[in-house]
Amino acid sequence: MTENLYRDSVRLKDLQLMSGTLVAQSKLPGVSAAITDKSFTLNMGTNLFRLRSVRRFSVQAVLTGQSEEGFTNIFDDDRYQRTVGAGLAFNVFRFGPNTTTTYYWPDSTNRAKLHRQLRQELARYDAARGQSATHNTMLQAGDTLCRLNEQGVLERAIVITRDYDALLEPADDPLSPAGLRRMALRQTYWKAIDALRPLLPKKWAGMSSSEAVAWIRSHVCVPDTLTQLAYDWHDKRTADRLDSIQLKDVEWKQRALVWTSGKILFNNEKQPIYQASETSLMKEKRFPFVDMRLGLNKGWIRRKTRYFGAVGIGYNNQRTFNPKRQVTYQRVLPQQLDPSTPPVNTVAESKFYPTEPAELHRAVGDAQYSFFWNRWRLGFDATYRIRQDVRFDARTDHRATFGLFVPALVGESAINFMLQGKWDNDEKWRLGFNVSASLPGFLTKK
Repeated sequence: MTENLYRDSVRLKDLQLMSGTLVAQSKLPGVSAAITDKSFTLNMGTNLFRLRSVRRFSVQAVLTGQSEEGFTNIFDDDRYQRTVGAGLAFNVFRFGPNTTTTYYWPDSTNRAKLHRQLRQELARYDAARGQSATHNTMLQAGDTLCRLNEQGVLERAIVITRDYDALLEPADDPLSPAGLRRMALRQTYWKAIDALRPLLPKKWAGMSSSEAVAWIRSHVCVPDTLTQLAYDWHDKRTADRLDSIQLKDVEWKQRALVWTSGKILFNNEKQPIYQASETSLMKEKRFPFVDMRLGLNKGWIRRKTRYFGAVGIGYNNQRTFNPKRQVTYQRVLPQQLDPSTPPVNTVAESKFYPTEPAELHRAVGDAQYSFFWNRWRLGFDATYRIRQDVRFDARTDHRATFGLFVPALVGESAINFMLQGKWDNDEKWRLGFNVSASLPGFLTKK
């Protein structure tokens, strides 16, 4: 019963306006993507499903890339200073009286009233499931369509219902026995299909008559299939009612979310390294590394504002390839531009690292905070990350970002535009951007 007090659909709506920084960190269930000025992240995964009795779990496949020359160069095989990685991420939403099911009120009386109202609605649902007049009407309509199918007149019924001209063919008197039978067939089919309209697929109107017959045979005339469709429809109506109670019917002050997230990425980067040969002074070499993160996240959802905070730790063994440490080498090469003229000397330039940087084993810590004003549709986001080699004799890397974001909602999905100011040890301050999209039902829509 506890899990029903904060349904998944309500939770996903609460997460819709999450900043693009958290999306890039794979902290949003389902399908999402984020593109910044130098990187991209694609998360392909499930919506929430039950893991044991009181937790909700989401797992995602993650594809990510980064390029110092801009995200458009990530998949350019002729470019360096870029990494491509893949891995897995997860999000686990916790339950309990003091975490995700908590509704914070001025007093506990109103909270108890909400919980009592939800339980009463669930009790009515349990009593009515499979017993309502609408449920029985749907089953009777299904029997009617199956009987038409057995008689071999189902497709004919669909044709004359959709095309009134077909009802009058062949050109005889509509009041003749044949015409009256066609009218009766049309009325029987129309009454049955109208009763089943809530169960029909969204593309029903665009189906051909043969496709409609195939759907009826596979979804209506197969034993227990129609019954399950009717149950699913009733469950959806009840779920929408529970959402309405929590989102509209009751004056709530604040909802809270608490969840744990983590991911592991296996990355690969290609760099030019010095190695003298007869034809070149460099060679391309690949350097694999792993990146692991574990984070604790919390959201506070209020009527006028919403906050998200996150802290995390991680491990990274990526080598540091600083472009400022590259060596530029120029060679004069003769090039024959025209067979009738002497060769022309041209200058070929190449850049490479004189040595391979040592592999670093770094601990990573990060913190993130975002604030969103519902009225102004404007949000603020700030992040900080520190990376320290476990030997503690290497340089400590610091990075920070500050951004303003504006979301655009499209149904259950959201597109987020954020302008950022970024700072780190090397580049100091620069401008950047983050564009993210969340598609929570992309893989689970029917």
